[in-house]
Amino acid sequence: FWDVKARVQSPDARSEDITMSQTAPGRYEGHFEAGAKGNYMFTVLASGKDAGNASSLHFGFNLSKFPEDRPSSSDQPYLNKIAAATNGRVWNTRTITSMMSGNQAAYSDSWIAAAILALLFFLCDAWIRTRGIPVR
Repeated sequence: FWDVKARVQSPDARSEDITMSQTAPGRYEGHFEAGAKGNYMFTVLASGKDAGNASSLHFGFNLSKFPEDRPSSSDQPYLNKIAAATNGRVWNTRTITSMMSGNQAAYSDSWIAAAILALLFFLCDAWIRTRGIPVR
């Protein structure tokens, strides 16, 4: 139950206030016309019932003017021809979703192990050089 207000600045430097309404707990939505192509800058202000409870968020969005950046659909008949000619298959959304629902590999950051290993090599090298041990 926050009081949420938003303002958008369009690419032609015009500002417009957006009416925000709560649609679910913690979820607020507002609508505006995005007619021009270019950068849109948003400022969202949220204030609670207490005067000290307030926060703001600033972010941007780019509505591209280039045709290659516009959303496009796939050419399904052409993909089917390529798959048939190469004994392959076309993956659709259901195939990818079913593959992802199984066991997935877990990845972790390996830079920590590499940094520790590099530190050990450095210390060994420094110890060998200070002892005057010949290395062949």
